[in-house]
Amino acid sequence: MKIKLLMACALICAFSGMDANANGWTPWANVDRIYSHTKLYFTYFTPATAHVNPDGCARSTPFRIDRTQENSKEVFQMLLTAKASGLKVRAYLAGCLSSYPKILYLEVQ
Repeated sequence: MKIKLLMACALICAFSGMDANANGWTPWANVDRIYSHTKLYFTYFTPATAHVNPDGCARSTPFRIDRTQENSKEVFQMLLTAKASGLKVRAYLAGCLSSYPKILYLEVQ
């Protein structure tokens, strides 16, 4: 019985720190501004309440997309299309990039 209890405690302790990042989806929002930089893409959403910060980055706006990310061009194109068409988007944020929330995925409504 003691061995089972010790094993359970060890497993709980080992896995408790694995989800240090909160990650998560933003609420549906409009694309307000998009711009390109040498190594990053930036975007602002409206309303301002869409700028959630699940990982506690130093700043909550703008959201950033790393150009070295495999799907960065697709995400940027989706942002442009949504902006031009007036469609709503939501972004999956994971981690921080230069103190700002980092977009990994984008969904267009």
